[in-house]
Amino acid sequence: MERQSILIFIVVLLMIVAEVPVATTFAGLTDGLIAYYPFNGNANDMSGTDHDGIVQGPILTIDRFGVPDSAYRFDGIDDDIEVSNTHGAFNLTSEWTIAAWCQPLNMKRNSYEKQQS
Repeated sequence: MERQSILIFIVVLLMIVAEVPVATTFAGLTDGLIAYYPFNGNANDMSGTDHDGIVQGPILTIDRFGVPDSAYRFDGIDDDIEVSNTHGAFNLTSEWTIAAWCQPLNMKRNSYEKQQS
């Protein structure tokens, strides 16, 4: 009898918890987005804000999934992709985030630690 009462209590508790709305809000991936560069054959901004990049040196290569022309290879000397600061969109006066996938080539193991010594 006691075991049955505990089981009923648990079932009722789960039903109550399932009915309680959870106030969870997440920012959308485009909320506050200034630029988006998928590198799909070019350095065009796909966010709709027209911050297209001007490629100066790097060459298109395969990305981390093996998709051709979906990443850029920089020589580490003078290659860059220039993006204009249209309407001050890139003024760094508040918090911001940049995300990138990078694959360093010919990087020596522990080279950073050796330079710090």
